[in-house]
Amino acid sequence: MKIKVLRSFGGYKAGQEFDWGDGIARLYIGRGLVAPVEERVEAAVVEQRSERAMIDTRPRKRQPK
Repeated sequence: MKIKVLRSFGGYKAGQEFDWGDGIARLYIGRGLVAPVEERVEAAVVEQRSERAMIDTRPRKRQPK
C-alpha cells in the first residue's frame, strides 16, 4: 500500500512516500501519522501494424565460379 507521511515521526519526515505492507500502513493511518496515496493508472494504446515481405520473382543470373 502506498502511503504518504503527514507528520514526522521516528526517522520519517513529512511528505515522504513509501510502499508499505497493509498491516503497518493501516496502523499508522489509524493514528493519523500517514495517509494512503491513490495510485495513478496509465493506459497504453496498442497500434496494430503489419508488414509484408515481398518475394522477388525475377530470375537471378548465376555467378561464375
